[in-house]
Amino acid sequence: GTGKSTLASHFAGATCAAGERCLYFAFEESQSQILRNMKSIGLNLEKYVKSGLLHLFTARPTLYGLEMHLAMMHKQLIELKPAAVIIDPISNFIASGEERDVHSMLIRLVDFMKLKNVTSIFTNLTTGNEALESTDVGISSTMDTWILLRDIEIGGERNRVHHRCQHAHLVAGHAVAAGATCLGQRDAAEDVAATDHQRNLDTC
Repeated sequence: GTGKSTLASHFAGATCAAGERCLYFAFEESQSQILRNMKSIGLNLEKYVKSGLLHLFTARPTLYGLEMHLAMMHKQLIELKPAAVIIDPISNFIASGEERDVHSMLIRLVDFMKLKNVTSIFTNLTTGNEALESTDVGISSTMDTWILLRDIEIGGERNRVHHRCQHAHLVAGHAVAAGATCLGQRDAAEDVAATDHQRNLDTC
């Protein structure tokens, strides 16, 4: 894929490395899959699970209704009092209810976490029909910063790039190295003109 779960996992690792608690809600992969996949790229999350800094809550979106998911997430947030939360991915909730109901549930979750001053990352799998800076559950306007990850072909090679959207619209390369995800600092015009793989990826 484009690396959305990898980026989220590095965020979790950085939070725990700083001695803060992170709560990871995974609605696509099991805990063992996440730990194994991250270990394969040099990110050891298991040590943070054992230390109690990282809590992984995994469930299929179709296992419960939307209200039950919201209630369970609220319960975990209240009990664990995390500094950071990851929801990966929100797009899977479409299988659990109507778009307007998913939107309502996620808005309530975002509001609750903002009230608690919790930093959060929401990942979303965007379909080909969606605008690049929106989600199919309509919560893009509630987010402070967007990072759009995608694969593009440059010079016959497939490369990962990210768009970071806050006050400026930037495009740069990103790469997964041993134990690190590196996000570049390159503007859109330079990236579009780049034909060399090395020009598309900044040094970690």
